[in-house]
Amino acid sequence: PRERKRAPPPPLLQLESEDASPESAAGVLLPGGFMVGDQVVSLVDFDGSRGVISKGEVGVVQGPCRGYSGSGSTARLNCRFAGHPNINLKVAQIQRYAEQSEAEQL
Repeated sequence: PRERKRAPPPPLLQLESEDASPESAAGVLLPGGFMVGDQVVSLVDFDGSRGVISKGEVGVVQGPCRGYSGSGSTARLNCRFAGHPNINLKVAQIQRYAEQSEAEQL
């Protein structure tokens, strides 16, 4: 079978982490196999006091869940989106940007 050529991903969002921690150092494997800096696509809409994200919006993984220690915190990642600077999402609420692109091609 012929190998499909993938379109290059869009440029990474230029979003700097304001609260980087040692746990979020690049190269650390996070829940769901994500890594700091991975581009992700939101699978959910969210409208909260600190910002808004829409299903399909691209963001960046900043590290493990921060500022929340409740149920399921170990299965959440801290992400940054253009409309929300700091959100802890469950791994089931995001997917890697490349996975989303491949699904659209099928």
